[in-house]
Amino acid sequence: FFFSSRRRHTRSSLVSWARRCVQETVTGRPEKLVKITEEYFRKQKLFAGDDIPEYPLGTVKVDLDSIGTTISGPKRPFDTIPLNTVKENFETSLNAPLGHRGFGLKAKSKEFSLTYGKEEHKIKDGAIFLAAITSCTNTSNPTALLGAGLFAKAAVEHGLKVPPYVKSVLAPGSKVVTEYLEQNNLLPYLEKLGFFITGYGCMSCIGNSRSLNPEVEELLAKNEELIGCAVLSGNRNFEARIHPLLKGNYLANPALVIAFAIAGKMTIDFEKEPLGTGNNGKPVYLRDIWPNYQKITDSLPNLINQNMFQKVYSNVQVGNQSWEEIKVEATPRYDWDPKSSHIPVSYTHLTLPTKAQVQISVVAVSLKKK
Repeated sequence: FFFSSRRRHTRSSLVSWARRCVQETVTGRPEKLVKITEEYFRKQKLFAGDDIPEYPLGTVKVDLDSIGTTISGPKRPFDTIPLNTVKENFETSLNAPLGHRGFGLKAKSKEFSLTYGKEEHKIKDGAIFLAAITSCTNTSNPTALLGAGLFAKAAVEHGLKVPPYVKSVLAPGSKVVTEYLEQNNLLPYLEKLGFFITGYGCMSCIGNSRSLNPEVEELLAKNEELIGCAVLSGNRNFEARIHPLLKGNYLANPALVIAFAIAGKMTIDFEKEPLGTGNNGKPVYLRDIWPNYQKITDSLPNLINQNMFQKVYSNVQVGNQSWEEIKVEATPRYDWDPKSSHIPVSYTHLTLPTKAQVQISVVAVSLKKK
């Protein structure tokens, strides 16, 4: 792609569209901030204008047929797995040597019994016990979150449910997400699948999901060889980071998080196996209810608006009732509770370096470079 579409617009029209996207249509940021941002990018030669080459210095060839949907896991964010090979990949990883891509199991997968309420569930390696739409980076994207909402709506309308042993979490990166999910009547469908808003920002992605269901934790504690899994829309999935009892952790986009939650397991081939059985008694496949992201993108101006951002950020410092009831003293340093198990941080023992020490450090760095 060589910027050919830019020739169809004048420079002023492109600037107008950029401002409209940043200021009027979406976030409601003030005109002064928009001007400062534009000026900065111009001076850094990052502003797409007539002063940049029409063609890049090099060409990268991409085979579009080779690009497909992927997830990452089970222990590192850069270990990608094509979606249509997830089942095969997981089954291979069970007996692979213990490491980034293997769990080192010597025996074949066992089947465990989990009694939840009055129901008994058969649990195998790859069972999903935590499904979280979480992380500030991946859950402030309107297209991704509206897609998840529409996917949840379609799933509920088809009669699909999330198994009761799966703990579901919805922690958007911004309160604005709540606004457009509510105004577009999508939040109720997420809640029917167990995805209630628990907070905002980094939660499950840094291990803040708290306890799993008690029955699940008891099962995992008694059977250490059982490979329980989590699926989340975060950006880190190192072992024990998400939850100390879950050994397999996979990163996926928000809609896929819901899909895996409904399946309740990693050992599913979405192309060949259904998510579940619909209201009409027929199997429901992922492709049957997957949202049309192009339509979502085209409809964004009608789905989100400036008022949502202004409403949220006009009182962003105000929390809910529980938050506001916390008593905090107006002190320059945090008032640590002596009984708290948290380790207090103190910098009182540190001293500022002298001018001579700074000069010595600079000389040392210079010598290393030579």
